[in-house]
Formats: sequence, C-alpha cells, structure tokens
Amino acid sequence: ECWMGPDVQSRLIDPSFRARIEAARRCEFVDYDAVKSTKREVLEICYRTFLRDNFEGVEPELKPKTDRGKSFHHFTEREGESLAHYALFQALEEERLSASSASMIWEDWPEPYRARRSDSLEEFRRRQMPRVRFFQYLQWLASEQLREAVKKAHEAGMPIGLYHDFALGSDRYGADGWLHQEVLAFKADCGAPPDAFAPEGQNWGFSPLDPLRLRASGYRYFIELLRNNLRYGGAIRIDHVMALFRLFWIPRGLPPARGTYVHYRDDELLAILALESMRAKAVVIGEDLGTVPDWVRDRLGATGVFSYRVFYFEREHWGEWTPPAHYPVQSLAVVTTHDLPTLSGYWEGVDIETRSALGLFPSEEAQNTMWADRHREKAGILAALKSEGLLPSGVPDDPTQVPMMTTELMEAILQYLARTPASIVLANIEDVIGTRCQANLPGTVDQHPNWRRKVSLTVEELVQDRRFEHLASLLRLTRPLV
Repeated sequence: ECWMGPDVQSRLIDPSFRARIEAARRCEFVDYDAVKSTKREVLEICYRTFLRDNFEGVEPELKPKTDRGKSFHHFTEREGESLAHYALFQALEEERLSASSASMIWEDWPEPYRARRSDSLEEFRRRQMPRVRFFQYLQWLASEQLREAVKKAHEAGMPIGLYHDFALGSDRYGADGWLHQEVLAFKADCGAPPDAFAPEGQNWGFSPLDPLRLRASGYRYFIELLRNNLRYGGAIRIDHVMALFRLFWIPRGLPPARGTYVHYRDDELLAILALESMRAKAVVIGEDLGTVPDWVRDRLGATGVFSYRVFYFEREHWGEWTPPAHYPVQSLAVVTTHDLPTLSGYWEGVDIETRSALGLFPSEEAQNTMWADRHREKAGILAALKSEGLLPSGVPDDPTQVPMMTTELMEAILQYLARTPASIVLANIEDVIGTRCQANLPGTVDQHPNWRRKVSLTVEELVQDRRFEHLASLLRLTRPLV
C-alpha cells in the first residue's frame, strides 16, 4: 500500500509532511510523539488503500477479494481472541481519549468497558469495526515484516535469525493490564532493593504477576507471551530471569526499601519455558545478573537456559578478570548491556559523571569510591588483555595513560571474549562506533534520555562502515564460521 498507492505517495512528497520528517530527524533525541504522529498519518492512508483494493461488501462484515486480503483474514483468524481483544482495547482507548481531555486510562473507563462486559464490548466492536480492524492491520504488518526479517537473516547465513528480549512486564495501563487484570497485582510495583548499583533501590513502575492467580489460570498469559515472542526468531533473552524464582514487590506509593520478595513456582515456569522453546527450536538466554544464588544457575543450566555473562562483572573471587577459558560453554558473553555504560562511556567514566550531575550519589564519598573502583577495574582489564597477549601495541598497562577508549582497545576486548568457550558472543553496535551515552540509566525516569538516544550513524552508513567488517574478520580468527 505504501509504494503502490498514489494517495500515500502524494502524502510522502508533500513539502509540509517532508518538513515534519526532517524536523524529527534533526532532534538530538528521538521525539516519539512526532514519530508516532508522522507514521500514523501514513498508516491511516495505507489502511484505507488496503480496504479499497482488497475487500468488498459493507461494514462491519467486509469480505476479502484478493490474496492479500485473504492473508490478512487468515492472520486475524489464527491470532483469534488475543488479537481481537488487543485491537478492541486500542480502539476503545482511541475513542475515550478523543471524547475527553481528562485522564482516560482504562481504570477510569465506564464500568462496562473497564470490567470487559461482553455485551458492551460486542456492541462497541460492531459500531467501531473499521477502527478495530485498523489495529489488527497494524499487527499484521508487523508480523509480515518480522517474518521477512527472519527470512533475510537466514538467507544471509544467520541461522539464529532474530534475538528477542522477553520483557519482565508491561505498562499496567496498557492492553495487557486491561486484558489480564485477573493475574496482575495492581497494588504493587516491581523493582529491586537498595544496593551499590542503585543506593535508593529501583521501582520499575509496572505491576507483578500474582503467582497464585497465574498458576490457577494454567499459566495461560505466560504461555501466550512466550509463544508470541518465540515465533519470530531463534533466540530469546529472559529479562531478570530471577523473576521465575522470586520478584521484589513494592507496595504502591512506598519506597523500594519497604519492599519484599515474593516467590514463584520456578519448577513449573521453567518446565513451560523448556517446552515452548523446544517447540520453537529457540535458544533461551537468562539474564542472571546481580544477586543470583548458585543453585539458581544450576537449575537454569539443567533446563538448558544459557547464562548471561557480562565482561564488566566477570571476576575471579580474588578480583582479577576471569580468564577466557573459565567462561561456561552454555553462556552468552557480551561486554555490556542497555542498563550499563557503553565501552567508551565506561572507560571515560561518563556514567559516573552523569550520576554526579543528576545527584544520584548519596554522598561525595560514594562518588569517590566509584571513581577509585573504576580505576582499579580499568587496570584489571589492561592486565587481563596483557596476560592473553591482546594488549594493543603501544598501549601501556597503566590506565592513567589510556584516557580514551580506542578502536584497537575495543577490538582487543571483544577478541578476549571471542576466546571464551561461550556458545554465543555478542558485539554491540554502540561499542564499535564509540557511543559514549548509555541507552538506559537505572534509577532515573525523566532525568536522563532513557531509550531516546539515537544511533549516530544511519542504517546506510552502518552497512558501509569498515569497522564492522574489520572486527568480524578479527573475531573469525578465533571463532571461525561453521
């Protein structure tokens, strides 16, 4: 619809529309509202073109007349109730927002909609079927694009294909909150207790699953989430995998220090995870960072879940960096994560400077301690590289004489990981291109541009950047293609 429809093409070349696109591109950080409104405008036109060209009849019972129309129809039938209710929620939210400028989160909707009374929902569906179908159409487009991405990855020699992230939770005021009220504990938030990483603790702002109600439901919601995430890729990362065992609950309105741990039936959840991943022929990686007891890692390993080994944290008990040979085979090795500083940011202390500027340190002493720790860590990294014969020529093993992360040093660190027996080694785009600002700073909401930082290169520039090709050639020396 986008490339063939004259209405869409007319909009895409309109000067005022082009100006909006260019304005969004010039923004230092992603302007989600601008991106959403711009894409939404084009998608609305695409949807009208799609209905006109592929369906016949009258609302609400349109009939497909083309292969493309039939493909969409089959998709909605296959996805069934889950997709139908999701699209219904989106259409309801759209109508309620347009009808009132006041807060119209679903908890404030009229009772028949809030409680999902079937007669009221069916009446709304028939009355607003074009809008319900629009949101189904968007999900269909996303599904088609994901399938095409998987196909292209396989054709390019990437057998795993896409690597997805299984989020710990979602917005309580979104579709999942409305659709699964019976298994969510709305009077609590998820988070983490105070520690050195976040001295005030962390509140992640979403409601946890009630372990008793979830079990009584036959784990239907958990299974549905897994299947949908496993459908379009060969690997999945379980965020905060400890949540399969226990989760830190914080009573709504109280600080994290007042929270407590609530336990889950890990035996049943792990059994479901094993079954669904086997069915999907997918690799499962468990994000087992932080305080994770050895018995938990043993249970995860026995189930076939890969450990998540982050270079920054891999030390021997006496403090030295873990030698490559000591990494477990059943693991994924990576330098950093989205919640940690990039390699350049870590080396230059950008994260410490940012935390200081935002007043996130409880005391000056805590800040000074972190700077001292970072100096020792950098010295340890240089020593580890030297012991493996990977320290770049001309680079001293004194961190005070290596103030900046260089391409050669970045490559050496990734070669260090490549020497491990870990089954998977990842290289982050941000580390290769020298990004200094991390994607997400835990413990902040509006103080830091979380999830809004742009990649400094366009997709076209990334493809042409020789740094990636050179790094790949170095890593293949240690981990040849099979």
